[in-house]
Amino acid sequence: MPKNMLKDIVLRQKQEKERLFSLPYVERTKSAQARKWLNSGLIKIILGPRRAGKTVFYLMLLKDQPFMYFNFDDESLTNVSAIKHDELMKELHVVYGETKTILFDEIQNLPNWELFVNRLHRQRYNLILTGSTAKLLSHELATALTGRHIPIEIMPFNFKEFLKANNYQIDSEYQTLPEERAKLFQLLERYLINGSYPEIVVKRFEPKEYLAVLFDSIILKM
Repeated sequence: MPKNMLKDIVLRQKQEKERLFSLPYVERTKSAQARKWLNSGLIKIILGPRRAGKTVFYLMLLKDQPFMYFNFDDESLTNVSAIKHDELMKELHVVYGETKTILFDEIQNLPNWELFVNRLHRQRYNLILTGSTAKLLSHELATALTGRHIPIEIMPFNFKEFLKANNYQIDSEYQTLPEERAKLFQLLERYLINGSYPEIVVKRFEPKEYLAVLFDSIILKM
């Protein structure tokens, strides 16, 4: 891959990362667990289905510290196998400076990713990797990273997160009132019928169409 092209991709992804910081964010219940391991020597593996919010989850945890970011699911990467590991690291450092914290998105798209990750780990980089559960199963991770990782699973919103995204807070003083119970049951019905993928809940995407496209994407990219 031409060096200028790779640098342009790194710069464009950095711009996208900055844009995501400006969007509304619903704090996830896994935040405390993930924050505990944030600066540990272990490789953090963020697992879960597509569009569950894995990337935004860890971007927000890292928001207040310097870190590098690269997404291997970028549509402009027509041939991911053409990426030279050393060239990628060089361009990341040119754009981000000397920080040693890296968030690699959808790492499973990179051939022989485990060799690359293990080398960076030996060089004392603080690594956070996201990947789809179907491609990064626990037994494969145990083999590839030989116990040097901590898995953190991010799923679509649980009901507590769903209520928070809908700006609904249960007040114990008023929870027995019929109108409050009715409002809560309406939200529960919507949660059960439409699901809780963040883009359905936060961006109000039409559920049936969105889920059909997502389902096709998951099946085709298995």
